Amino acid sequence: MKNKNKVDLYPALWVIVWDVAITAIYQPKEYWEGNLRMVNEGNPIGYICMTTNQYGLFYLAFIWLVAVVLFAKILPYSLSKTFLLFVFISHNIGIVNWMLFKNHFVFAILFILLNSLFFDRKEICSNSKTTLFKN
Repeated sequence: MKNKNKVDLYPALWVIVWDVAITAIYQPKEYWEGNLRMVNEGNPIGYICMTTNQYGLFYLAFIWLVAVVLFAKILPYSLSKTFLLFVFISHNIGIVNWMLFKNHFVFAILFILLNSLFFDRKEICSNSKTTLFKN
């Protein structure tokens, strides 16, 4: 029997962490040396945070991770599934865009393959026992 009270957050949280890691890795050396004007970020909110503080990306990521968990918990089940799918897809697009921008086509394809294989046996918003919370 399907338990409609559980929502799996792991896929969405997984790609957020990857997106932050890739964003940090692809920043120019000058950015990490303190020249915040050298930031390379397409997300306007991320851009503002990263030009305000060298670790703004990480502060924003923490706030976003908490917000995703809270939204998923507060929203009704069907909206929570849609929201988490949106988060999963949009962050995957961000990661793949970084890789393509840096001419890492093979890595982009491998990343998509990894996510496909990793979540093949698990729906994006499943009802498996591996959930972070119950409503």
